[in-house]
Amino acid sequence: MKKNTVLILSLCVFSLAFAFSADAEEAVPQEPVKVETKVKTTGDEKAETPVTKLEDLTNSMMDGLDEEQLKQFAAIRLAHGVLRSVKEVQSSVGRAVTACVEENPTLKDSMETRFRSWKSAIRPVLKKGEDRVAKMIILQDYAKPSEVRSYLTSFDEAIAYREKNIEKKPVTEKASCEAMLEKMDETQERLLDLMKESLGLDQPLTKSEKTE
Repeated sequence: MKKNTVLILSLCVFSLAFAFSADAEEAVPQEPVKVETKVKTTGDEKAETPVTKLEDLTNSMMDGLDEEQLKQFAAIRLAHGVLRSVKEVQSSVGRAVTACVEENPTLKDSMETRFRSWKSAIRPVLKKGEDRVAKMIILQDYAKPSEVRSYLTSFDEAIAYREKNIEKKPVTEKASCEAMLEKMDETQERLLDLMKESLGLDQPLTKSEKTE
């Protein structure tokens, strides 16, 4: 892993596509996506942005880490990115449900009832994932826990900065809303599997398992 390489988690594409297009069901990934992107700060990009700030913080935090510590760093970053994406998906679906029922009152009961059930299924697994990441932050040995948490905040800010110019317009056509409703069972299971598999939620977390 090169020091000047920023690992950009593109899971948030998942949330932008789901509930904001008629083909939303095709956007749900089968597994976490990790993309390595070199961020260059030349020319007009010299001004500091949340993205360049994240690059600098990443370089600083990775400097001097051994192989095991680099794996810890990547594991925490990936786990945080997965949880962030799941939360964004939940928000996106909520906005889509609101838009759908406003335009299609006959779908109100079925969509709102299913969404409540969907959230009830996701919430406990999401909480378990958050608890696991909190433990991973405590168990890592490459930085103070407060420094890792501050880094993850900067990670969120960089993702938000990249997304700020993306127009998010929920679909409201009845057929699209009905298709989203029909796919919620599948999407729920995919999200649950995504969290369980990528965060190892069915496995105990010990100090020797930081890279899982």
